[in-house]
Amino acid sequence: MQLKGCNMTLTDAIERTLDFAAPQDKVWAAIATAPGICSWFCERIIGDWAPGNTVEMVWGEFHNKATVVQSDPMSLFAYKWVPGMPDEALPYEDANMTRVEFHLAPTPMGTRLRMVESGFSKLPPDHFQRCMSDNSAGWDEELAKLTNLFA
Repeated sequence: MQLKGCNMTLTDAIERTLDFAAPQDKVWAAIATAPGICSWFCERIIGDWAPGNTVEMVWGEFHNKATVVQSDPMSLFAYKWVPGMPDEALPYEDANMTRVEFHLAPTPMGTRLRMVESGFSKLPPDHFQRCMSDNSAGWDEELAKLTNLFA
């Protein structure tokens, strides 16, 4: 999605599409269960990785809250969080959050995953550019780990 301003265009989302030679239930388990997401994304989750719950995702000393907002089995799993590193943390409120969605669909060879993180354009301007850049590179790195699970 592109947002057009007076003399600039802001990109509001990061999107990646991956095809796996794995059944949809296996890919679903890797994104929609705590053990699954901890096998490739974060080290651990404190709390219940289920709709309506706010959890802490843990990477070493770094903790980041996330609220699971949607779970449509085998097709869509979504959470919202405040992107960024601990030293630039913004308050945990909707105005500072992006939404991460994992869309699944069957393919003749297995499963297609489309990951979309959106909502960057509403972040404070100094935070927006840094988070777009960091998260874009971060998703490439993290989704490569997910790909390795099904290699």
